[in-house]
This record gives sequence, C-alpha cells and structure tokens, in this order.
Amino acid sequence: MLFAICEMAIVKWAMLFAICEMAIVKQGTLFAICEMAIVKRAMLFAICEMAIVKRGMLFVICEMAIVKRGMLFAICEMAIVKWGMLFVICEMAIVKWGMPFAICETAIVKWGMLFAIWPIVA
Repeated sequence: MLFAICEMAIVKWAMLFAICEMAIVKQGTLFAICEMAIVKRAMLFAICEMAIVKRGMLFVICEMAIVKRGMLFAICEMAIVKWGMLFVICEMAIVKWGMPFAICETAIVKWGMLFAIWPIVA
C-alpha cells in the first residue's frame, strides 16, 4: 500500500513538474513574442524618425531653393531696373543729340532765308 501511495505521489509530482514546465515554456514564448513586439515598435520608431529627418531635409532643400529663386528674382529685377536706367539714359542722349540737330536745322533755314533775301536787297 505504501509503495502504491508513494508511486501515486511520485506520478502526481511528475504531473505537477510537467505542468510547471509547460507553464514556464508558455511564459518563455510570451516573453519572446513581447520582445519581438518591442523590437518591431523600436524599428517603427526608427523608421518614423528617419522619415521625419528626411522630411526635414526636404523642407531645408525647398527653403534653399525658394531662397535661391528669390535671389534670382532679385537679380532679375535689378537687371530690369538697370536696363530701364540705360534706356532712360539713351533716350536723354537722343533728346540731347536731337537738340543740336534742331538748332542746326533752324540755322540752315535762317541762312537759306538770308540767301533768298540777299539778292533782292542787293
């Protein structure tokens, strides 16, 4: 009887150990799954950070492009202003040149008049 009771006790203990081992294995797999989840989340965060950095870079590049375009517009405007100035200077020069021609023409007309009148007076 004692042996029988002992054997049953041993069997029950073995069963308990088996159950415990299974529980330990299950917990181990849970930890492994959790760890993987944590790793995946970390990866996602890393990817997100990279995406944010890349977007930041893009914004910087865009800003630089906008600044450069702004500079170009400013240079163009200056060039247009300078050209405008040149045209004004040229127009003034033409007007000035026109003045002596006009004076000369009136002088020629006057001289012509004199020449025309001269024979009559003489």
